[in-house]
Amino acid sequence: MGRFERILSGETETQAASHQGSQENKDRRPQSQVQPEIKPQGFREHQDYPNMAVKTEIPDEDTENRYWRDVLTNAYYLGYPGPDGQYKECEPLRPLYVVLSALREMGAGLIKVKSESGAAHYKLVQGKIPADKWEEIKASLSEHREKLKWLFAVSALGAVMENVDLAAELPREWMVETLGKYERQVLALRMAIGNELTKRRALNREYYFRVGDGRVFYLVPFKTGQDRPEVTPEEVILVREAQRAGLIGPGVEAAVGALKTKKTGGPGGTYDVGRF
Repeated sequence: MGRFERILSGETETQAASHQGSQENKDRRPQSQVQPEIKPQGFREHQDYPNMAVKTEIPDEDTENRYWRDVLTNAYYLGYPGPDGQYKECEPLRPLYVVLSALREMGAGLIKVKSESGAAHYKLVQGKIPADKWEEIKASLSEHREKLKWLFAVSALGAVMENVDLAAELPREWMVETLGKYERQVLALRMAIGNELTKRRALNREYYFRVGDGRVFYLVPFKTGQDRPEVTPEEVILVREAQRAGLIGPGVEAAVGALKTKKTGGPGGTYDVGRF
């Protein structure tokens, strides 16, 4: 990150150095006490950006603050699994959290871009940063291109831990590390659930499974806020890995017991929990 930091000038450089020192102090504290500092920013008028993908969403103030929250939270907590998941241990992205925080204070923006296939990702844009400085920044970030590309794609799906609400009490640090390690599986499962939901909703049916005593769990790509027991890809992976690690008991009943549940009926067909 040295090259990027050298580009920063004046007050922003001081703030970045102060932020780094503050972050290092926080890293010495127990993980449960460490939280990323993400402050809302005012709305920026974005410049015109040519050569964008098919659909570009220019956000309002609240939406862009959410984009930054997603990106900074994930940069703080997640690790990069490497190209095609080749790293045995994920490389921490926390240094990028410091860089992106500094860029935000300098006036950079985030937008959401959707490709022809419908896949979405965030894109870092110039915002209020002067053109000559922006060119230097882009050059300094080129070595982190793959990490940023992965981070922006993952963050377009939301911030880590937003889709986790388990009955089982699992160590938060372990959950974050596990979600980072299996992020590709989470994304693949999210896509599979989303595709199945699309098919079922065309028939006015939901996607769920029922266990023997009548409990029903709805499979969803994200938490919807509805008053029903929902299971997300993150929760599927966490329960599976918690059983492997011995944090909860083995078997389907123990897995079901780790989920928040209630007795209810359900429309449509049934789904076998044993598949997961």
